[in-house]
Amino acid sequence: MEESILDIIQSIQELKKTVSDLKKGQSGHMIQSGTWKILDGWDNPNEISKIINQPSDREVVQKITFDKPFEKAPKIYVGFSHLDTDSDTNKIRIRVATENITKDGFTIKVQTWVVSRIFGFRIEWLAYTC
Repeated sequence: MEESILDIIQSIQELKKTVSDLKKGQSGHMIQSGTWKILDGWDNPNEISKIINQPSDREVVQKITFDKPFEKAPKIYVGFSHLDTDSDTNKIRIRVATENITKDGFTIKVQTWVVSRIFGFRIEWLAYTC
């Protein structure tokens, strides 16, 4: 029984080192992650339509800069971890995309259109190289 506990402890320590090396980029691979959020007040169609001149289409973009540049442009995964919407319309259209991916950073674009009302969101992102 003691050997199996020692084996588990050793495996956990090796895993911690692997994750630490990935974060530092020492293994030739690298991982970085973060969050972008607008939790209150994004979807005011009247104000945003003045900016983009299309009352039914709204978008917001955010430039993300990596803490440490990658050696080459990484792969990016993004996803919503929070979405605050208007339940009265019962129509939710929302899109999240990444653009301009470089070794230094990328841009996240969130779009909604037609009658969708999005009050806030949180997006989690993960950048990695293999």
